[in-house]
Amino acid sequence: MAKIVRSKHRSAGFTLVEVLLVIFLLSLTALVYAAVFPTSQISRTKAVHTSYALSLAQQKLEEIRSAGYANIQVTPSPQVTPVADIPGATQTVTISQFAANVKRISVTITWSGYRKIGGRVELETLVADHG
Repeated sequence: MAKIVRSKHRSAGFTLVEVLLVIFLLSLTALVYAAVFPTSQISRTKAVHTSYALSLAQQKLEEIRSAGYANIQVTPSPQVTPVADIPGATQTVTISQFAANVKRISVTITWSGYRKIGGRVELETLVADHG
């Protein structure tokens, strides 16, 4: 009579269930990263545009303030100019009389973009006549 010899060791390799489970987990991880990546790109683009717009608005305020109180003319209507480096952006400058010997300067940069990347930055300052 022949004896059947059974090995005490399992055969090497993975079962089909183990392989399918790993494929499922890797696919799930890839889907999560694929969903988060576009959102992070939108946030990054908006942050870059906001930072740049703040810098431009600050530069414009400093440019006007450096002219001195006597040379700052009150504008009857806002001055709107395009901003070259931000898609769809405009810069609006408004200078008004705030009080006796005090002028208010307002610089607003507004932009619109695709995929909710639009935004707005507004800076104001007061300039007084000390003379």
